[in-house]
Amino acid sequence: MNLFAIATHHGAEMLPAVSEERLARFETDNNLKLPRPLREFYLEAGGTGDFTEWGWRIWPFEELVTIESRARSNPDLVCLRGHNSCPVLSDYLAFIDVLIEAPLYAVCANTSNPRYGEIIALAGDAEPFLSGPIASMEEFELILAQHWDDCVLPDTINSE
Repeated sequence: MNLFAIATHHGAEMLPAVSEERLARFETDNNLKLPRPLREFYLEAGGTGDFTEWGWRIWPFEELVTIESRARSNPDLVCLRGHNSCPVLSDYLAFIDVLIEAPLYAVCANTSNPRYGEIIALAGDAEPFLSGPIASMEEFELILAQHWDDCVLPDTINSE
């Protein structure tokens, strides 16, 4: 199940799609490339409207921002990772959150970074919902499909 199908299945309001040209311009301007599942989502819908009943929101395309930029406006934002190294903040784009950034999730969108496609959780003063990164957008979609109503995502697909 992809992001579009997951969100529509749960009644999320979809914003108008983003054009391929606009998406390519964003990627060029930011020296980033959205992983295929996220690119496909924005070509179908420009994000979701207000938070859904359970608080999930896939950010409108206009709101996509690197974690580096987001941290400037939210100095309490911390990376919740299972490994010791902190990511290169300019390589990660925030794209989805629950309950107003408690937590928010970001994807590595720099193809030269060996962690390209990895999803990390970030939060202000919230307790970590993930102890480590999710390896790919495809795995994130599987977890989100199984746990949309939970408002929190476990570390792996089979952790029940």
